[in-house]
Amino acid sequence: MSNTSKLSHEINNYLSVICSEMQLIESKYKELSRDRDWIAMKQDTWQLGNMLDSFSDQAAASVETELSELLPNLSGTNQILKSASFSPEHKQQTEELFSIHNLLQSLSHSWKLRYSKKGFRLTYINQHQETLQMRGTPFEIVQIFNNLLSNSYDALSEKKKAKGNSQTWFPEARLILCNNQNQIVIKLEDNGFGIPEDTLSHIFEYGFTTKTNGHGIGLSVVQELVNKHHGHIYVHSHQKKGCDFHLIFPAVFVE
Repeated sequence: MSNTSKLSHEINNYLSVICSEMQLIESKYKELSRDRDWIAMKQDTWQLGNMLDSFSDQAAASVETELSELLPNLSGTNQILKSASFSPEHKQQTEELFSIHNLLQSLSHSWKLRYSKKGFRLTYINQHQETLQMRGTPFEIVQIFNNLLSNSYDALSEKKKAKGNSQTWFPEARLILCNNQNQIVIKLEDNGFGIPEDTLSHIFEYGFTTKTNGHGIGLSVVQELVNKHHGHIYVHSHQKKGCDFHLIFPAVFVE
């Protein structure tokens, strides 16, 4: 898998989130330093910076000559990166102990903006009372769920286009955090079209896609990062009714 392809795909995911946040913020007149959405946008921005830094210098050199064709909207994001001030530690990519609840809560808040713009509902539910922490690289966990949430959004969009303004179906997705036998369990459920049964065994293969304009990169990246964090991912599809992704990671409990 080329770094150029990865970079193009991942930045596009982040750009969609950042643009949604910026539109919301532009409609407000409160002090940005105290605005929750502004803080969320800054977090997404340094996540993007982390991702860019994750590529090697050699790959970055080749990407630099191609980005103008691959990502015409990148210039606006570059301006954000230049104007945003983040402390150096935000650029670190080493493993650390972090709250998976805080990460998912922040991430779902960002994606809710994009979902709601199209009339979709995204709900985050924390079913676990104890403080669940995991060890890993936070920005890579964000990459995992950016890809999954993007796919869920696309599935809902496809079904809405087919159904029109149906009164019997409301497009929604749920991101659920729970635990099972000292493991973190995260579920992403949606009521889109689901994945055809004959393609389920191929969805994590690099280059495989059922989308007209897809590249077959997102879910292969997801599986790669899940494996890197000693996790497992399972998918359950209900034809024309929706799709559920279950992710399991080792947990660290804090009293």
